[in-house]
Amino acid sequence: MTHPQSHRIGEEKFFRLKNNKIKWFKITEMPLIYLGNRHTLGVIIDITDIKGAQHTIQKRNAKLKKLLQSTVESLVSAVEMRDPYTAGHQRRVAELAVAIGKKLALDSDQLEGLKMAALLHDIGKMYVPAEILTKPSPLSDIEYKLIKMHPEVGYDILKDIEFPWPIAQIVRQHHERKDVQDIRTV
Repeated sequence: MTHPQSHRIGEEKFFRLKNNKIKWFKITEMPLIYLGNRHTLGVIIDITDIKGAQHTIQKRNAKLKKLLQSTVESLVSAVEMRDPYTAGHQRRVAELAVAIGKKLALDSDQLEGLKMAALLHDIGKMYVPAEILTKPSPLSDIEYKLIKMHPEVGYDILKDIEFPWPIAQIVRQHHERKDVQDIRTV
């Protein structure tokens, strides 16, 4: 007969061997009463390889995250080079969006997605001719219509990238809510 309240399941411990290597074990213990005597049933499983694989995955995920961040930063720099009048705008929008997200108690993953979307929100300006972006005088109706297309162009640029957040949709909707039914939170 077992007493489920007093068993320990899956406790992980490591031991340092004489050669200074570390071995990880998963230890499960369960008290038993057999023929009126108390016993402990224990199972020990070597999980050193699993821990090593988890560590490798964590390192690769960190590298991929850094790659994603540096790629986004490069795209932001490219947009800013084409539009010197608004240089720094995307970064300021990202800072403001994250500050608002923190006030709304978004979790760290949501804040990261919000920051990425804010940094990329004007990527569609790559489509707008530089002469229009840097024009010091008022824009014509056609020029203004070209600039107004940048959220849709940004969506087209980003739609096939498998971000862990709906970045392309956010970029598409950063000036107007195209379809209220399709809006998702970051």
